[in-house]
Amino acid sequence: MRFRSQSSLPDQILREAQKRNVPLYTKVRSGPSIARSILDEIDTSQNVRLALVGWPGPLNPKAVIENPVKTLLEKAQTNVAVLLSRNLGEIHNILVPIGGGRHSRLALRIAFEIADQENACVTALHLFSAETNTDEVDDESVFINELIINELGFIPPRISTRVIEAESLINGILDELKRQSYELVVMGASAEYSSGTRLFGSVDDWIIEHVENSSVLLVREHEPVVMRWLRRQIKFVEEGSILEDSNGL
Repeated sequence: MRFRSQSSLPDQILREAQKRNVPLYTKVRSGPSIARSILDEIDTSQNVRLALVGWPGPLNPKAVIENPVKTLLEKAQTNVAVLLSRNLGEIHNILVPIGGGRHSRLALRIAFEIADQENACVTALHLFSAETNTDEVDDESVFINELIINELGFIPPRISTRVIEAESLINGILDELKRQSYELVVMGASAEYSSGTRLFGSVDDWIIEHVENSSVLLVREHEPVVMRWLRRQIKFVEEGSILEDSNGL
């Protein structure tokens, strides 16, 4: 193992770390693959709370299977985040689409911590379909407020919520990005990330590759393999029940 001088890091990161008195160093580790080297470092350190890597670029099914980021998402014994930076500088507004899953709750926590450091504002966005009635919309608003309180202990003044109707998750997020300028979008993985055909899910992967004016941070909370498998089986059962109901069975 060799160590490298800090001058190899981007100057912006170095200056920010020095300003905040954060210990920062680089390390070079050799291994059979990039993913294996990162996994070995995580296992060796044992106190890694978050592995942050860059977005690997446009993906096709073959590229997803062979990508080291996919391996990290499946095997890293810690939280994983992937950042696509589009000239990310000062952050004033952060958008966090929230569905209520464990990964979106992690996205909320990370977005709040970033906003707290940057003195920025966070918009927690929750979307509903046209079929949702008024009472259900009110319930969704209460749900989002309760979720924020459960995760952060209170509703910080810098966090606002928006519960709006949308034709789809993608359309709702794009409409919100048109309504207001956001320097950063933070999103949690969907259940699809463990399917092997997506990194974070169809919506997440589409957003990070097609949103042009905002940087995007995708996050996945670490979950034991057994729990991930159980959640996937429950989802399959639920989807099967919905299909049977729709067919009148």
